[in-house]
Amino acid sequence: MFIAHLPAGYLITRYGLRTIGAPFVKAGAWKYYVMFALVCSVLPDFDLFYFYLVDNRQHAHHTYWTHIPLFWLLFTALLYFSAKAVFKKNIGLVSSILLVNTLMHLVLDSVAGGIYWLYPLNNEKYRLFEITARFDWWVFNYIIHWTFLFELLIIAAATYVVWEDKKPALVDTVSQYND
Repeated sequence: MFIAHLPAGYLITRYGLRTIGAPFVKAGAWKYYVMFALVCSVLPDFDLFYFYLVDNRQHAHHTYWTHIPLFWLLFTALLYFSAKAVFKKNIGLVSSILLVNTLMHLVLDSVAGGIYWLYPLNNEKYRLFEITARFDWWVFNYIIHWTFLFELLIIAAATYVVWEDKKPALVDTVSQYND
């Protein structure tokens, strides 16, 4: 996946907060949880800085620890239990948002990019579809593949949901000036 991580993170977090997390979210705090979720939805790709600036593109960035599901499971558990022990705070919602969005990122990367889901037990990369290299610039290979339509569908769905969420506010604003 290239461009659908943020919209997918928005969709899954919006759904989760509206259904499961609604009793735990204070009025006005919803946007902060969503902003945190958007960062978490692209967090595994922060390894691209290392990929380009240090590693000089020697290894595929999906082989780095930020693309290993076990890392995110352990990191989230460590965050949750240490916050509970040290600060005596229950950060279950924050931990859940972190885990769900980072794992959603890896699920989306599994469509064509491949993820080591069973590492360290198994060193096999799992992907749903293989994209063959037909062009020199590797990005074109992904953009012209039919799986890119899946990304466009996620973007369209997120755009629609944002538009629908904003519509009542727009109607209220317009009616306020018409009165």
